[in-house]
Amino acid sequence: MRLAPSETELFYSAWMPLLHWTNTRRRVVPPFPVPSSRDALDASSAAKVRDALWADDALRHEFVEKNPAALSHAALDLVASWDARLADRFLVARHTSRHSVFMAESKAYAVLGLASPLANLMPPPPCMVDAVLIPFGDRIITDGLVAIYPVTFGGGVRARLKKDLRDATERGLLRTSLTTEVAGGEAPSADPEATNRLVLKAFQVHLRSAGLTSSTAERVLATATKLCGRTAERSVLEVSPDDIDDALGEASMFGDIRATRAGLKRFVRFLRDTERIAHDHASELLDRL
Repeated sequence: MRLAPSETELFYSAWMPLLHWTNTRRRVVPPFPVPSSRDALDASSAAKVRDALWADDALRHEFVEKNPAALSHAALDLVASWDARLADRFLVARHTSRHSVFMAESKAYAVLGLASPLANLMPPPPCMVDAVLIPFGDRIITDGLVAIYPVTFGGGVRARLKKDLRDATERGLLRTSLTTEVAGGEAPSADPEATNRLVLKAFQVHLRSAGLTSSTAERVLATATKLCGRTAERSVLEVSPDDIDDALGEASMFGDIRATRAGLKRFVRFLRDTERIAHDHASELLDRL
């Protein structure tokens, strides 16, 4: 959930001189020497200088070109990579053992902490923060100056956030890099097989709570699994009426059309009721059944 200590030191070895350079050029706060540690500059002053820095990329470009702090190539490359950044108001949806998940406009970002896991610095999710996400190689970190809002959320917001997080996870759209995010870049490409595995796992949990016998639940799950196998380059979340027709046609050849039809109906209703597919699309599929 955080950078390695050596990586954290690399970040601050670039970040603190960059803030000093920015303040020297813009005189945002009273002059200060290059901080000897990340705790030497108070957060309020650092945030003001940070805002001036992100407001004018020419400052950072000049810093990289002139290298007034005699930084290493690795540190300069890191500063240069910050053309790719994202400043926004985020909902922090979850902390895992690998990262924290920041969400904005239904997009999800896997973010690492710097010196400490972000879970240690924030209230339990969901929480609202203002943050600037920046690259650290092919990973995402913050610039260390995260503003936390003391707000709570009702059931509606929590339910929507849970759905958005589930969709991003199942569809393989959790962004782990900012490279494609800049300039309206394309979202990550989903792995249909991974999506199908996650959807089938959720369907299996649903079947367990539906009061079915074990044999019936296994038969329904097998039907859904076969349907997932019909799409080679797309997930079951993009299932088409033709896929339904093909499944029914195959079932009729082996004499289990009624069980297949019942299983497919249950699966499509699950996809509809959990908002994994649109209601109109589900209606079209159910009409075929």
